[in-house]
Amino acid sequence: MQLSVAIILAMASMAIANPLAGAADIEAEALVARAACNGIGNCDKNGCEGTNTLFPSCTAGKYLNCPCGYGCGPVPGPCNKNGCNGFDNRCIDNYKGCACT
Repeated sequence: MQLSVAIILAMASMAIANPLAGAADIEAEALVARAACNGIGNCDKNGCEGTNTLFPSCTAGKYLNCPCGYGCGPVPGPCNKNGCNGFDNRCIDNYKGCACT
């Protein structure tokens, strides 16, 4: 009886010690999905359904959770020109969400 109680307590303590078992798998899947983003695309194309937040991202389609922007060109523009007002290499005013340098 004492042995079975000890085993149950040991198993319970392992479950409590790591309540997020599998979190690493979820994070790895998210990294793989972000790797498929292939840069910052337009929020209103390819089924992205982008958010209109400070740093927009896709809410649907094959680019789900990928960063997106509004009016992005194929090459990032300067963060300090054209009203981009870049922060952390993304425009926050004109061309909102698009990559900038």
